[in-house]
Amino acid sequence: PRTQLDMGANFNFHIRSKYFRLGINFSGDGFGRWNNNQYHGGWIFRRIETERFNWATLAGISYSTGYDFVYAGHYNVTDPYENVGIYLESQYIRKILYDVGVGVSLFADINKRNQLIGLRADFYFSGCYRGPATGGGRRR
Repeated sequence: PRTQLDMGANFNFHIRSKYFRLGINFSGDGFGRWNNNQYHGGWIFRRIETERFNWATLAGISYSTGYDFVYAGHYNVTDPYENVGIYLESQYIRKILYDVGVGVSLFADINKRNQLIGLRADFYFSGCYRGPATGGGRRR
């Protein structure tokens, strides 16, 4: 196990009543020193949304490229990997306004060369503005 910085972005969308997510993660020893690039897509099979929070759980596939860890700051750049894997995530967002929030995600990307399991701080921005959040949200 090795602790690394992870940074990414996700885009949620729906087709009729089914919700999906496409995203990307970069992980590495520090900002700009990425040794793993991961792309994922999945079906949000469990979703609860209220005026105050969002909770979503998804499963899907991932595609990862990168280099195997050798020792601190060094990677095997002569043998890069490209693998398809399984992506799992559970995300909780607390809304500050209806369309803006902060939260946390627990995620896992499992493939044969590189397994990522992590906790990520999330910022949430939605295109579905409905005004200030109710029930404890901040009013302006």
